[in-house]
Amino acid sequence: MIRIAESPVEAGVIWAGTDDGNLQLTRDAGKHWTNLTGKAPGVPKFAEVAWIEPSRTAAGVAYVAFEHHWFDDFHPYLYKTTDFGKTWTSISGNLPQHDYLWVVKEDPKNPQVLYVGSELGLHVSFSGGNQWVRMHLKNLPPVAVRDIVIHPRENDLILGTHGRSIWILDDVSPLQQINEQVLGESAYLFGLRPALRFDARGGFAGGLGSGGNKPFSGPNPPYGAPITYYLKNKVPAKIEILDSAGKVIRDLGQVPQDQGLNRVTWDLRYQGPNLRRPADAEPETGGFRLRPQGPQVLPGKYTVRLTADGQTLTRELEVRADPTIGAAESDLRTQLDINLKLRDMQSSVNDALRSIDTWRAELEQAEKSVRTLDPHAPKVLTGLISERTQQLSSLELKMARPDNIPGYSVGPRLVDRLGQLLAAIDRVLAAPTHYQVEHFNELKSEFLADIGDVNAFIERQIPEINDTLKRNSAGALMPGKPIEIPASLTANGRD
Repeated sequence: MIRIAESPVEAGVIWAGTDDGNLQLTRDAGKHWTNLTGKAPGVPKFAEVAWIEPSRTAAGVAYVAFEHHWFDDFHPYLYKTTDFGKTWTSISGNLPQHDYLWVVKEDPKNPQVLYVGSELGLHVSFSGGNQWVRMHLKNLPPVAVRDIVIHPRENDLILGTHGRSIWILDDVSPLQQINEQVLGESAYLFGLRPALRFDARGGFAGGLGSGGNKPFSGPNPPYGAPITYYLKNKVPAKIEILDSAGKVIRDLGQVPQDQGLNRVTWDLRYQGPNLRRPADAEPETGGFRLRPQGPQVLPGKYTVRLTADGQTLTRELEVRADPTIGAAESDLRTQLDINLKLRDMQSSVNDALRSIDTWRAELEQAEKSVRTLDPHAPKVLTGLISERTQQLSSLELKMARPDNIPGYSVGPRLVDRLGQLLAAIDRVLAAPTHYQVEHFNELKSEFLADIGDVNAFIERQIPEINDTLKRNSAGALMPGKPIEIPASLTANGRD
């Protein structure tokens, strides 16, 4: 005997199967058995009972998979009974004819959804076995799937394979929600399970170390809230996150837009700060510099908004805090307020640095033009260009490390320290410490002074050099607007 399964609906209803095709049923906890061998039409003699799956819908409903590959028969034999095995119906349907089965599972939340694991992978039916779809998505290899579990708490689909480890599809609720009506829509946003905010980082960059002989560890699921949506055709799609007041706090940017099912993960963060350079530019050199992020959101209710193919669809999403921490709401609110201010200061510093980059490039071009048109240009002009270029470099050095020197040779500058403090405060579920608040006030003072110097350059130096450039027919710099001091530094509102 290799298979035994009790009905989850009625105690004492037990199915049993052997490796030589013997299928038996007892309805009185083993006192009496009924031999069902040969009842399923088309099953070869001695075909192994590969799996028995009693249904959750009724005690008399069950699914049985047989396999006969020892006799060079690779046909999938899959059957369903609704009357305790008296009659059987084949539900093999359009399953591949040369791919024998190992396991069949009924979805615990939607009995119309069935999963079968075969010698070559996974198939799913959304119609109780009438039609089957290969479910490998983008990365499941052609591998023997020997067992399937739907996690009772997380609702994840877990596959046990032969030789290729365990594979997990996080949150199968979209599969449980698929039906003909959904597939007929041009776009559909599936319901969302609650997301958990917790400290997701352990060790440097969340890794296990960089040793040569380190233990294998499979990747964890992406941190945050998985968002799954269906597109009937490949069309542009946009996903935004709104807070309880209906304000957009995050645009997820470029998201998958493939025909069929798509998934993207929101990392439970506000929009990040403005960048000095475009997000797709080459990574900055000179040290371990990561793209800045926005702070994590407070626990509470949010709205996910999908815009695609002329439709706007919304779903509610709940973010929960790690229940093992017990952080006070007031502490998390204090944490968020200071982190939003740090983010906004990062934005202003990057705006200033972007302006500095532009002015310096314009000064370099002006100097080339002047020397080309007049090799004997007035020293007052060339000297002023050189002086202002050096002044811009000095302003930059206060706020950021230059790209043309190794990062380890220069200590962290203002924009680095703003990001470091935000990351330190944001990584735990607690209010900022006294020393962190003190450091924040120091950075705020430094920020106001540095932005004040940049705005002074805009107000005084740019008009001065533009007058000189115009008198010498050498063009002019873009004047630009003063760098704004974030409203969050003087107000309690959150962006």
